[in-house]
Amino acid sequence: MMEKLQYKKVIFNKVKDYIKDKDMEIISVEILNPKAAQLLKDLADLNLIAIKDKPSTGFASVLKKMRSKATSAPTLEEITREVETVRTKRYEKNNH
Repeated sequence: MMEKLQYKKVIFNKVKDYIKDKDMEIISVEILNPKAAQLLKDLADLNLIAIKDKPSTGFASVLKKMRSKATSAPTLEEITREVETVRTKRYEKNNH
């Protein structure tokens, strides 16, 4: 167990020295193994990296905003009617 801690310390020190020589860079990381998440947390604890949640943008945030303002959910009939209206307008626009 002590060997693993010493190994981690060596790796962290190497990373720390490497980072000192580089400009700040933002990257996105997909974690495939839970052990990698712990390594990242350890680097954050050493103030070598900062971990931030990815802000939600696009469709999901618009949908969330719309749902927060809605008083009730639309019925299936209302949704169908709206879809048909949009399709009709699109068809007329593309064929004229």
